[in-house]
Amino acid sequence: MNDNTTRLIQGKAAPAGAADPLSLPSTPAQPPLPPGEIVPGTLLAHTYEVQRRLGGGGMGEVYLARHTGLGTLHAIKVIRPTMVAERQVMDLFYREAKVLRGVRHDAVVNYDGFVRDAAGRDYLVMEYADGPSLAERLRQGPLPAAAVLTLRDRLAAGLAEAHRRGAIHRDISPDNVILPAGQVAAAKLIDFGLSKLTDPTQESIVGSSFAGKYRFAAPEQFGFYGGQIDARTDIYSLGLVLAAAALGRPLEMGKSFEAALRARQTRPDLAGVDAALQPWLAAMLAPDPAERPADLDDLLARWPGETCLVPGRARPVSTAAARAPRRGWWFALGTLTLLAAGGGLWWFWPAAQYPGPLPSTDLVPRPGVVPPPPQAPKVADDPKVADDLMAQIEALRGAGRFNEAFELTQTLLREGGSLPPELVWALAQDLRGEVDQNSWFFLVRLLANQGFGPAALAFGELYDPRYWSAETSPFSRPRRDKAEEWYARAVELGATGAAARLQGLRTAAGGD
Repeated sequence: MNDNTTRLIQGKAAPAGAADPLSLPSTPAQPPLPPGEIVPGTLLAHTYEVQRRLGGGGMGEVYLARHTGLGTLHAIKVIRPTMVAERQVMDLFYREAKVLRGVRHDAVVNYDGFVRDAAGRDYLVMEYADGPSLAERLRQGPLPAAAVLTLRDRLAAGLAEAHRRGAIHRDISPDNVILPAGQVAAAKLIDFGLSKLTDPTQESIVGSSFAGKYRFAAPEQFGFYGGQIDARTDIYSLGLVLAAAALGRPLEMGKSFEAALRARQTRPDLAGVDAALQPWLAAMLAPDPAERPADLDDLLARWPGETCLVPGRARPVSTAAARAPRRGWWFALGTLTLLAAGGGLWWFWPAAQYPGPLPSTDLVPRPGVVPPPPQAPKVADDPKVADDLMAQIEALRGAGRFNEAFELTQTLLREGGSLPPELVWALAQDLRGEVDQNSWFFLVRLLANQGFGPAALAFGELYDPRYWSAETSPFSRPRRDKAEEWYARAVELGATGAAARLQGLRTAAGGD
């Protein structure tokens, strides 16, 4: 056990004002303090003295703090007040914290507990791991083959323990691997914020929709092979991380959503990876989960680290010979179309055609592909479920967690529910500032085809030669006729500024 890890003390009276670290209080909390950065020296939960701010995200701000009794350092995430106000969301975080607190392995940053203090502030207390991320280390170049094996064995052992405890990470990437003091042999996996509990009766804070970074996500996270997420999902992502470590850069797995889908039809090209590493990497990166190792213990048993570098044992993997999956591509397309709930997916059709919503596509599974059973009541059949999801979407937006709000929006639409167009449009504007624009394009197209004026205007701008660029538009080329068509539709719908935009386009056309 890592000496730097502090657990919440068992069998002793909690400090005055402290609550059970893993149970959400049954009585309403006091109103949370106004949001703002916590200054150094502040005492949290009568126990943790804030040293400095480490960073922040949609869920809250993270601080380095010292346990006043033990002198140990911890990373403490202070949950945003907007999230604390959402009882259902907090219930899910507490449930996941209970599972993650049971994962005790030196290769996984320990979760020490969830605490609510007398002031109504909630904290997630974690082990503090000081060191660069693997992503930062790889900017200096690739790791030697022996170091890649060390990293594999280290992370696989920690991840296997998490799997045994019932948690799937779903977001393994070089950013989420910390190297304390720069040591690969001491690597730690962090950020189970997207974790999925393997108990099928338990809900997850991010639901069952997509989670994880495109570049390191497994095929089933895109809907392939039934979309079932399990330990093999993490095995695939870990394989991509280890391949990146061997190359000094990530494999080319697609920078857009469409390219990412296509890249997962075959095994990635491992050219340039040390031949001694290729056999087990190829096994981890099989597109079909059924062809990957069943679990990480199986991987380590089949390819022990001490034998992988023995001359003559390794054989390069031919990408040309890598078999494409027999099934899954069209299933994934069908799944994603269902997620669109009739709105369509812009990247499969270069030119949108108004009028009317795009037709939905019925999902007809290929033989052997069984869609996962529904895990929640249909939104269309239970207005309360729809109301709860809408409340969560608003809470996530308020917390700056726009991608998760989008995922819940997809869930609601997929289940037959509907959302006020103003709410969807507000979320689209939130997403426009994200690096990945796919979610924004999706919502704009959905709203435009449903007759929402501002979205129709925005859609016209995507075609307008005056504004079009390959970097910001999903369309391969500008189309003045399509821009005019959408602007005219926006005028009919009463969108502010649409008439001026249409007149400007026509004036520019007259000057050509």
